[in-house]
Amino acid sequence: MAPAVDLGAVDRAPPDADLTCQDDRYGPSTPELPAADLSVGHYALVACPGVPDHFLLVGSPGSTLRVRFEADERLAVQVGGERLEGRGGSVAVTLGNGGIPLQISGALAATGYGLDVTEDVPQADCGDDVESADVDGGAGLADGEAVARGICAVPDVDWLRFGGPAQWTVRLLEGAPLWLDLLGGPADAPLRHDGRYLIEGQAVLEASEAARLRIASGGHARYLVQVNALPERAQAFVERAVEVPFRSSPDAAPEWWPAAHLQVVADPAAGGGGMATRLDAAGRGPLVEGDTWLVAEAWAGRYRVTVGPGTEDDRGWREPLWLSEDGVLRLDPDGRVAPAFAIATAAATALAAGLAWVPDLADDPPPLHITWRPDAAAPCGSCFHPSDHGRPRVDLSGSPTDPDQGDLAVIRHEVGHHLAALHSRDTSPGGRHDGRAVDPELAWSEGFAHFFAAWVAGRSLLEDWRLTGSRLVDLEAPTHPDAQSPWAPPGVLSDHLVAGLLWDLFDDTPAEDPLHVDEAALFAPLFGSMASGVEGGATAGADLLDYLEGLACEPAGLPTGLGRWLVVDAIPECRE
Repeated sequence: MAPAVDLGAVDRAPPDADLTCQDDRYGPSTPELPAADLSVGHYALVACPGVPDHFLLVGSPGSTLRVRFEADERLAVQVGGERLEGRGGSVAVTLGNGGIPLQISGALAATGYGLDVTEDVPQADCGDDVESADVDGGAGLADGEAVARGICAVPDVDWLRFGGPAQWTVRLLEGAPLWLDLLGGPADAPLRHDGRYLIEGQAVLEASEAARLRIASGGHARYLVQVNALPERAQAFVERAVEVPFRSSPDAAPEWWPAAHLQVVADPAAGGGGMATRLDAAGRGPLVEGDTWLVAEAWAGRYRVTVGPGTEDDRGWREPLWLSEDGVLRLDPDGRVAPAFAIATAAATALAAGLAWVPDLADDPPPLHITWRPDAAAPCGSCFHPSDHGRPRVDLSGSPTDPDQGDLAVIRHEVGHHLAALHSRDTSPGGRHDGRAVDPELAWSEGFAHFFAAWVAGRSLLEDWRLTGSRLVDLEAPTHPDAQSPWAPPGVLSDHLVAGLLWDLFDDTPAEDPLHVDEAALFAPLFGSMASGVEGGATAGADLLDYLEGLACEPAGLPTGLGRWLVVDAIPECRE
């Protein structure tokens, strides 16, 4: 799916009108059981006659949500106490401590409509805040010490530290919500002992060792932190392997995967005190003897992936492990949350593969949060949001008719968007993409994400399982007419053509393929010239021509067979 963008500067068109109610992914919903929570983003939806759509608008308490809608035909839109009728309009509402109901009704036939949701978060008075930059692990605190601080710039991160096991209490005084991460271990391979998404009130976190508290926000905020030492606990460790079940479709038998880079925490009720262990790439690690729980968050170096049931739950899923006869700790394959662990494992493994080609890794990368719920649809199907209150987010569909938790191609595609947003340049306006010729920036964004999914898998065939039948795209032989020739109508390009070209550059079969380049050259423009933000190419944003110009400046230059695909008008002036 297309990445969501800052809709304040984008004039979005409504979705296509050639729809039937079979295309509506939600079906019946009620005010008591809304179909989904809607936060900041753009949503392309279908209204059906006699079946109102009910949603819940969510965001930061005290913020102003602005909802704009456009529809192909006349609809009624009820936002809290405000009602609009027609084919378009907008309304602004202020959030309290809960969400605001949204109802769409009045359709006489299957009607496509688009919703744009934006949010204005109130700013806090930061006063004379003293920055606590991440120097020597952050600002040190003494036992029992309480300090008041603020997040006064966006983006901004505060770090605090304490030299032993401790309980940390954080109270939000005013302003935007806070992301809290309590990290132990070495700085280049941290262990996350605890974490919260703090909307209001206070949160209490515990670490069983010396730890650093990372505090971030998507807006201005003031908060109070107090730390209280806890006694050291003697722990007995045993080396174990952990496996998670993965199903490629709901009726498939589970495959047991090593729980690569996932975290295991000791059950506090069993006296483990929240001791955290990160498993290695083979799913092995020293675990506390006794009851243990697996947390659905995985790491690729300093880069963290969490999976939770909603945008405001940063603690992830937890489920107990059971010891198999062969001495391996496993999750219940029939548990409702087991897929969350497979999602985290798959996403972190794909991210680690891509990061291997990034020359300058971030010292403090924002964690990627994946929202997923069993048997629940995501408003956008599955899509990437570059910034949700300062944190990147993927919405992944758990719908019974389109369950993406088992679709590795979809998970890896969204991770590709995240990788490009962090370490390259992605200026996609968003929108429909299915192989037809589209905006060059959208074609590049989606084409790279398609290629990334295929590259991680090592095969050109992408599969998206659905109840009505799998959707297949083969990058070796794309079937959409717009993807079979680069000479599409001027100003547009197929995302499947972009993906197919990148795959052809990567694939070295047959051996005499004139388009093949090695992986170092393949990824160099993406994380080099394109990441620098130097404008070029066919548009002001990032597109395929930007990539090709960067490739031409690599030592090996453009492959000799590239002219069969595209005509490059001029070789760019390469910068030192």
